[in-house]
Amino acid sequence: MVCFHDNPEKYNNPAMLHNIDQEMLRCIDLDDRLKAMDQEITMNPQFVQKSMGSQDDDSGNKPSSYS
Repeated sequence: MVCFHDNPEKYNNPAMLHNIDQEMLRCIDLDDRLKAMDQEITMNPQFVQKSMGSQDDDSGNKPSSYS
């Protein structure tokens, strides 16, 4: 059986609930910013061109071994 001793953080008061709420809001904000950055990158013509070019290079450099 697991026994926890002297946990300094208590989660049963309004101050801790506020702290948890603030951390969740920060995480949600970070997630939104990352999604926006990802969308911006994937819509960038230079990124699309480079990613398509690297796929062409990958398929074009390997000789076919099918006979």
